[in-house]
Amino acid sequence: MRYLARTADGTPMLGDDRGYVPLEAAVPDAESIRDVLPTAPDTLPDPETAPARRVPAAHLSFGAPLADPGKLFGIGLNYADHAADLDEDAPSEPASFFKPATAATGPGGPIRLPPADISDRVTAEAEWVSSSAGPAGTSRRRRPTR
Repeated sequence: MRYLARTADGTPMLGDDRGYVPLEAAVPDAESIRDVLPTAPDTLPDPETAPARRVPAAHLSFGAPLADPGKLFGIGLNYADHAADLDEDAPSEPASFFKPATAATGPGGPIRLPPADISDRVTAEAEWVSSSAGPAGTSRRRRPTR
């Protein structure tokens, strides 16, 4: 399986289970993940063929997958257990909400909390992502990462 990622400093990367190479080394005409996302994964080359040294994922610090993710749409209270964790009744339909693009972060990245006078109730969920980065009318979906 091949992966697209961005480092914490914004460098687009192409990788697999053995490590990552700069995306531009593998796809010279790509300047960003957004450039290859519409045709991924079918057109992504094997990182082994890139003229760059592979870096293990453990040696990289990852940032948000896209520099400008567009609209972030969330679904909340979609599990009865989650509603119970919040001492709420499960709604008949899950709640939906938008988040600003600045809310996107990478693994282990900072999570910006609102000031306590605005909200003192924050929950952490990262189960499903849909990005508006694909071609019009499409989305890219990822499975839960628990």
